[in-house]
Amino acid sequence: MVVIARLGSVVLLLLALAGSAAAQPPAASCDPAAAAAARAIVDRDIGRARTWNIAWAIVYGAAAGLQFGMVAAEWTPLGEYDAEARAGALVGGVKASIGLASKFVLPLRLVPAPAPTGDACADLAAA
Repeated sequence: MVVIARLGSVVLLLLALAGSAAAQPPAASCDPAAAAAARAIVDRDIGRARTWNIAWAIVYGAAAGLQFGMVAAEWTPLGEYDAEARAGALVGGVKASIGLASKFVLPLRLVPAPAPTGDACADLAAA
């Protein structure tokens, strides 16, 4: 019984040591090419964030317009238009409008990388 308890303690100690060794990040390379590559990735993703915001604004705007239009036309593609269909379309239109507003109030924004300093390590950390 004592041997099993000691063996369990040793196993837990080894797992803890292995976990702490794995949690440490590898040493960073101060390669100027790596800093330039990181800067290029950040610059490319700024344009992608803008595209993301525009795409979602279009989707939310179309969904809101469609659902409010269904209420105005008293039409539903899934059967008879009744109070439940009207309520569902109104709720959907409000949800889509909130999503559309979120793209204007809290858009996805990425911060551009600062200008190169000449120090590859500082540039890589900043990017």
